[in-house]
Amino acid sequence: MHLFKFIIYFILVLFFYLFVLNQVSLISYLFFIELIFILIMFFFIYVYFLFSMDLMIVIYLFVLSVFESVMFLLFILILVKDCGHDYLLMN
Repeated sequence: MHLFKFIIYFILVLFFYLFVLNQVSLISYLFFIELIFILIMFFFIYVYFLFSMDLMIVIYLFVLSVFESVMFLLFILILVKDCGHDYLLMN
């Protein structure tokens, strides 16, 4: 349970740094979203083992597939925006 509290506090500090101070690049936003995703996955696994709910594993797999596809699209967008902008203008 202490690890869960630590993760929540760590994400709150990252939230403050990323959105309040606004001193980061797009890849940091991607990292922050990935941390939130990991926290959600830990929550699903915790509920699955705590309450032995079979539906939670189905929801876990669905969220995993949807979120990873969204993360892949965001990663491609960040690569195109940060790294490939000059290459796309040349074509």
